[in-house]
Amino acid sequence: MTSSSSGGFEKLTNNYSHHYWWAEPSPDNTKLLLIRSSDALGTKALFNYDSCQVVILDLINNTTNVIVDYDQYGWTSFGNPHWHLSGNRIIMYAKSNNNNLFTINTDGTNP
Repeated sequence: MTSSSSGGFEKLTNNYSHHYWWAEPSPDNTKLLLIRSSDALGTKALFNYDSCQVVILDLINNTTNVIVDYDQYGWTSFGNPHWHLSGNRIIMYAKSNNNNLFTINTDGTNP
């Protein structure tokens, strides 16, 4: 939630089938970088790094785009994404055989 101009709060996510965490605003404050995991089984398990997605929430257009999906690039888990100061790359941890750090474009390409 963010504070609105009327002094209340504005709900940013309405998808109750997912858990959202690790929100980080973009350098220009127009987007949020988030991790989400599915609650398809109704487990209410938070922080499921083995079955999650990295998403960007556009605060201007109120759209959510998945930029790294489950098992994309053969990564078995990933997380802790951070914006580069320029806002044009993201650094994150990912695991395939080993834990590694990667940078990716903001659309999830070019790891």
